[in-house]
Amino acid sequence: MKLAAIDIGSNAVRLQITKVLEYDNRITFKKLEYVRFPLRLGHDVFSTGSISQYNEERFYKLMTAYKHLIDLYEIDAFYGCATSAMRESSIGRKLVERVLKELDINLEIISGHEEAEMINKVIIQSLDDDHYIHIDVGGGSTELNIYQKQMKIFSQSFKLGSVRTLEGKDTFEAWEEMREWVGKYAFKRGEKITAIGTGGNINKLFELSNPEKKSNVSFPKSCPFKIRVG
Repeated sequence: MKLAAIDIGSNAVRLQITKVLEYDNRITFKKLEYVRFPLRLGHDVFSTGSISQYNEERFYKLMTAYKHLIDLYEIDAFYGCATSAMRESSIGRKLVERVLKELDINLEIISGHEEAEMINKVIIQSLDDDHYIHIDVGGGSTELNIYQKQMKIFSQSFKLGSVRTLEGKDTFEAWEEMREWVGKYAFKRGEKITAIGTGGNINKLFELSNPEKKSNVSFPKSCPFKIRVG
């Protein structure tokens, strides 16, 4: 079986095609294709509230290219989703409807909560009974999840991200909301907490700050948690 997924983010649009292999009652996955194109839809949306005609056409061309790859690999099942840039764009629904009508690619614009739930299904498999905060930083939004004893107990999505910040569209109120939420839910027990970071931005910071390729990044003693890249 071959599966395909498209992730339409605020910075990049990704396509991955994977083959599902079954051997001796074990399921494994083999990546056949991975394409990442930095379309940067968020640069338009977070500044103007919409997507420019120029980027609208580029988006359609990119979806056409991805459609060709999906057809060539003869995939059996497909899922495509779009996050904060499409959620906040005045023409997000229009673009999704055009892609469905002209290319037969069904894309779903998901909420911040749904985005966090998808990531949760992967993250929770690698946790133990300790206290964790999962931080997923995207281009337009950041999702925070608190885990205790392998269960997610609190979750929140914030309008903060790398592209939004670069465009100067992050707000003091959003940062304060995040600080208050972390103080209320992450540290209220006074326990040690481990942060797990995901997303392209965190991975790049990890590469730049951790040349020895360790799994953890150290913070000053004043910081109440350590961070692990997931």
